[in-house]
Amino acid sequence: QFLVIADNRRLLGKVADQALRDPLTGLANRTLFQDRLSHAVYLHQRQPMAVAVLLMDLDQFRAVNDNYGHPAGDAILVRVAERLAGAVHSTNTVARFGAD
Repeated sequence: QFLVIADNRRLLGKVADQALRDPLTGLANRTLFQDRLSHAVYLHQRQPMAVAVLLMDLDQFRAVNDNYGHPAGDAILVRVAERLAGAVHSTNTVARFGAD
């Protein structure tokens, strides 16, 4: 019975994590990003500290999907996600909002 409970908790944790992550890149999704941003703003209000948000857009990305196919576009998105996640401190959040 203990193993069943432990397995259920592990499964619930996995499902909760999947609900907060982009399925393609594994980055935080909009929900997790908004939660972390709200938390950062709350902390800033209690004790002023730097809070920064950087928004990036991959211009003309639809052309990649149209010309080379969605698997190629997905591979590019995954690679960009890996590079961005690898370039920031582990306490920072990199998120994917859009569909492309």
